[in-house]
Amino acid sequence: EFRACDVSYSSDEETVSFSLDLQQAYPADSGLSAWRRNVTLIRRTAVTVQDTWSFESPPTNLQWHLITPSNVSQPEKGWIHLTSSSTVGDLVSAEGWINFDPEVVEVSQETIEIEDERMSGFWGARLYRINLTARSPKAEGSFDLRVTKHK
Repeated sequence: EFRACDVSYSSDEETVSFSLDLQQAYPADSGLSAWRRNVTLIRRTAVTVQDTWSFESPPTNLQWHLITPSNVSQPEKGWIHLTSSSTVGDLVSAEGWINFDPEVVEVSQETIEIEDERMSGFWGARLYRINLTARSPKAEGSFDLRVTKHK
């Protein structure tokens, strides 16, 4: 019933790009007219995510959620720092930075305690949900974020 469509992929020596239409991934009564997501891996440099949307009227709430096993901090506006965290056995999560426009979204986070043994055997005891909430949701707009190893 809910699905992405109009999916495209391209790859060359410098980048890998993935694009999809997410409008049909949401209920018909959401008022969503269009939602396009473009994800680009810039090899050895960054991953960028760009969302562009159109609603029939401004939504009451608009959020993006990121899930990570890494420790999460926000040392300054527009930057989220992910630091290594023990997961399972002697494995640790990766480190990195997430950059976004702090005028567009506000950040909060939640701890998700993992009680399912199958999941905890891979992820460890907990994950963190990063919530990026639009400060002033518009009927039409776009939002970009960039993930890098170094700031």
